[in-house]
Amino acid sequence: MASIPDSVGKYKIVQLIAQGGMGAVYKAVHPTLKRNVILKKLTIRGSSEFIERFKREARIMMDFKHEGIVTVYDHFKEGNSYYIVQEFVDGLSLDELIRRKRSLADELGMYIFGRVCKALEYAHDHGVIHRDIKPANVLISRRGEVKLVDFGIAGYEDEDDEGLTRQGMTLGTFAYMPPEQFKNTRNVDKCADIYAMGVMLYEMATGKKPFPGNFSPETIVTIQKGKYVRIRKLNPRIDRTFARLIGKMIRPKKEKRFQDLAPVLRILRKRLRNEEGEELQKRLIAAVNGTEYKAPPRKAKHVVKRVLAVGIPILAVLAGAAAWAYFGGAYFELLRPLDYGKLKVEARFGSGESPQASSVSARILPRDASSKEGACLRVRMPGILSGLASGKRDGRIVLSSDRLYIKPGNYELRMTVGEKQYSEAFYLPPFAMQKAAGMEAGTELSYSYSGHEKKPLSLSYRIFDERMGQDITSKANLSIRGSGGYWIDIGAYPKSELVSGKAYVLRASAPGFSPAVLTVEVGPLQTALSLRAALAPIGGKLSIASSIEGLRLSIDGIEAAVASDSSRALQRLALEGKKSLVLSLPPGRIRLEAQAGIRKGAEDVSIAAGEETRIRIEPGSAADRLKFIKDN
Repeated sequence: MASIPDSVGKYKIVQLIAQGGMGAVYKAVHPTLKRNVILKKLTIRGSSEFIERFKREARIMMDFKHEGIVTVYDHFKEGNSYYIVQEFVDGLSLDELIRRKRSLADELGMYIFGRVCKALEYAHDHGVIHRDIKPANVLISRRGEVKLVDFGIAGYEDEDDEGLTRQGMTLGTFAYMPPEQFKNTRNVDKCADIYAMGVMLYEMATGKKPFPGNFSPETIVTIQKGKYVRIRKLNPRIDRTFARLIGKMIRPKKEKRFQDLAPVLRILRKRLRNEEGEELQKRLIAAVNGTEYKAPPRKAKHVVKRVLAVGIPILAVLAGAAAWAYFGGAYFELLRPLDYGKLKVEARFGSGESPQASSVSARILPRDASSKEGACLRVRMPGILSGLASGKRDGRIVLSSDRLYIKPGNYELRMTVGEKQYSEAFYLPPFAMQKAAGMEAGTELSYSYSGHEKKPLSLSYRIFDERMGQDITSKANLSIRGSGGYWIDIGAYPKSELVSGKAYVLRASAPGFSPAVLTVEVGPLQTALSLRAALAPIGGKLSIASSIEGLRLSIDGIEAAVASDSSRALQRLALEGKKSLVLSLPPGRIRLEAQAGIRKGAEDVSIAAGEETRIRIEPGSAADRLKFIKDN
């Protein structure tokens, strides 16, 4: 037998825990953390397949940060061996606890099972399939912590791991494997782990496995047919929740099992809703340490008084916090930043003016995106300048609205101040995009008022590039709809017909931009009309295709984009089961980012006006990378 080294690298060896032909497991001391760790050793004399699996286990577990999965601190090579340094769990395995207790068919068993489910759900959400779920791979510490370990044969759900798991290869522990896994381990998905969890739950409840552990033709047929002794025959007092879960989790056809762990966790939460987690953890600590736990007596009156004394103030605080979050804007800015935009409207008056609240009115109207001309919908919103906040700024009187949170889209602001009307067409982006552009205060629409003499209606306008903010009035055109329904250039429109007391429909347009249409109602005393319109550049198409499940996309760090067409719709970057996604984007260069589990990738993409760019996203050659392929 080889001697035990005093140290490996910077780690001092305490004892040998296990040893085999290809490596060993040591208990060691971390030099800086000053705590015990586990040192797993694999000699390079092993096959390249084992070495690659060892490396991949280290990569997977070093990326994981979950209280229910053993933490890996380090991975290194020294001499002829590779090492993984991971958390030391001072306690015992679930396998040992089952042998000690014989049955865990109660709330304690559900508590343990639920902790493992949460850890496994985390792994599944990161695209990793464990492929070797069993009680021996669940550790329980003396502090009642439940930890999932040993991702040595784990695989990525969407990764082609040819070379590590060949077609037709069987890996895992036979007694816990579903029929599809002993046919071909390489292509199993999360349903295989769910099956193994069901077998483990059966063993927790009865102390026995539902199927024999020997690899024989007879056993394979039994597993394929799902023939096992029903759990209530072995333990008639079994909790019915256990029985229902097991029945569905170990069905031989994977399409009839739970497809993920979310519904399993919902069932467990419902079943344990009246149990205190702290009490169950204390019971678990006593079970692991071999001591007796006595539950404290429950006094109904005491419990009611405690609930009333503690619960009512908490509810009051929560209700106040919810009201503050909603009316103060935190609800919209933190919880729904893509669903609402932030807006503020101001009216400024000269120092010599004495405006009355009744002389100022304003309303915001959504512009109809379904109309080819973008005609304004005549939908009144609440008066946004009611309850005006009055103050002075730079010697001028300022009337301002409260912060407004409305859904992103095309709008028109109509403000009447005395004898003058102000109209502005604008696009309100979602708050996430406002914040990314340094506009945390939101979009601000400000109007300065000074008195005008009564005279025929004068018209002034400015037209901007919405994306760049540049003034493009010189190359733009403003036209007005004539009585026959056709458009007339504003320069050719008879000045004698441009008077107050009428309604006008105007259209701002420019080469390379989508037009904007405004409906203006001029009051009888209003003699000046000022228009501002921001035009969106005509963009191109970006087509994104991928077969990777759970793929998350973002453009310039945001998981949504505003359409460059006349709809100005908010496009969410989610495939959601679709094979491709087509986006309408303004011309220019964007940063397209993608992530699926631990895999990531990014690509700079150029969008050209009137053209379509096609991008296909596939798994990269590295386990943690994604590949972008341009199909044009």
